[in-house]
Amino acid sequence: MPSVYLSHSVSPWELAQVYVLARETERHGLQTFIPDRNWQPSLGVPNHLKGLLHQADMVLAFVSLNGHHSEWVNQELIEAHSKTLVTLAEQGIQLDGLDEQNVVRFSQSGDMAVAIQRVIGRLQGLEFPRSANNLLTGLIVGGLVLLLLRGLGGKGGQR
Repeated sequence: MPSVYLSHSVSPWELAQVYVLARETERHGLQTFIPDRNWQPSLGVPNHLKGLLHQADMVLAFVSLNGHHSEWVNQELIEAHSKTLVTLAEQGIQLDGLDEQNVVRFSQSGDMAVAIQRVIGRLQGLEFPRSANNLLTGLIVGGLVLLLLRGLGGKGGQR
């Protein structure tokens, strides 16, 4: 199952949306991890979160006007610089250097369900790292071989 590291700041409204977003991504077959905020950004990303960031297939950043300067998010994005990034960003936030195809905009007065579904669509449309593709291919081939062997075994016993 592809995995998503959900980077976020901690404004109360945003945190509620983060949990809705995580639930929806998991409902659509993506394993989602919400990092804790029990660390000081000035000390860098702790090792346990670094490990999760490096294992994740992609990073989803949730940024709002109240929290877009969050040092937690900044530190996580620096650490995850080589990962595919999808961003759910509130209207009015200036994002430099991001692929606009992977940015979904929302407004707090708008329908968040629509924005979340657009993010899910972007995440599902991404190509996952080769290791995930290899695992899926291996499972499919293994299943076909099992079906073939089962079919041959069944014919051999009906003489």
